[in-house]
Amino acid sequence: MQEIKKQFKRGIVYTAIGQYAGVAANIVVNIVLSRLLGPTAYGVLNVILVFLPFFSLISELGVGPAIVQSHELDDRDYSSLFKVLTFWSLVIGGIFGLLGIPVSYFYNDKIYVSLSWMLVPN
Repeated sequence: MQEIKKQFKRGIVYTAIGQYAGVAANIVVNIVLSRLLGPTAYGVLNVILVFLPFFSLISELGVGPAIVQSHELDDRDYSSLFKVLTFWSLVIGGIFGLLGIPVSYFYNDKIYVSLSWMLVPN
């Protein structure tokens, strides 16, 4: 029982470090981008960046926690999961790229089309 408590506490610490390191890195990147790009260009970039976390969340499909909880996966299962996630990531990336078209019409600026396609690999 003590070993489980130790593993649980260690898991919480590592998860917290991972989450907060991501947040800290995001803040640093935003600070640097805002200084390099200036207010206008940074605002244009953020119009598209607002949609990025939503599409990232969809592309993961909640598979990570499912893999961790399933103890009976073999190499064939991992291979299938990789193929399915790769396919859906490409589809969702394409949808994200196409999102630039309605955004460009809304803001009457064609820069959003190319900007959304540049952010697809993210």
